[in-house]
Order: sequence, then C-alpha cells, then structure tokens
Amino acid sequence: MRLIIGTTNEAKVKQIKGALLPLKFQVDGVKDKSVLPEVIEDGATAQDNARKKAVAYAKVLGATVLSMDNALFIDGLNEKEQPGINVRRINSRDDRSDDQELLNHYSSLIRRLGESRGALGVCDMRSDSKRRDS
Repeated sequence: MRLIIGTTNEAKVKQIKGALLPLKFQVDGVKDKSVLPEVIEDGATAQDNARKKAVAYAKVLGATVLSMDNALFIDGLNEKEQPGINVRRINSRDDRSDDQELLNHYSSLIRRLGESRGALGVCDMRSDSKRRDS
C-alpha cells in the first residue's frame, strides 16, 4: 500500500516512514508544496485540523494521505493563555513563529511558571483515501 504523508517536512516523513517500516507501506512525502491546497486550520482541536488537511490533500493527490497536527497544554496557564492548537502562534500573533522564537518563548514561559511544570503535547494523525469526486 502507498501512503503519502501530507507534509513537505522531510524529517517528519523520515520519522513516520521508520515507524511504519514493519507494515511494509510505501511511504512518501510531498515534494512540491505548491501542489497542496491551502487549508485553513480553524478546527477546535488538533484532530479537526489533521482531518481537514488529510481530506483536502487526498482530493488533490488522488491517494491515501496521512496528515497530522499538534497541540500543547501547559500546567499553570489559564485557558486563554494555553497554546493549544496555536503552538506556533505566540501571543495570538497571526504569523507562525520560527523554531528559535518558539524555543525562546517557551523557555521563558517555563522559567516564569517554575521549572517543575507539567505539559501535555497532543499529536493527532488522520488519514483519508483518495476522493476526487467529493
């Protein structure tokens, strides 16, 4: 079975390919981001957004697509302060922060809250089979 990972991030593709190796899937990523439609990630949960991407990408690519999305919840933050599904949008910014900005922001946040903090990271994956007709 061929499975396309709905990302152009080679590190994610390699990681998932390794995890699925025993299942003998042919696993590929997306080489050209321009073939993927823009998906508005406005779901309430990581699950909602992963599903939206899987369905949209499967329609365009005509293949089974596995897509993922993440969320983060940190003990000690009120609901409004929680990153939740907006892990890369620091302080409700509209743009996505780069890796260094994220590292600086979350390191500072943990220092402010106290280093003995619990957190829950959620990664959800959803797949959708090819559906060009719907």
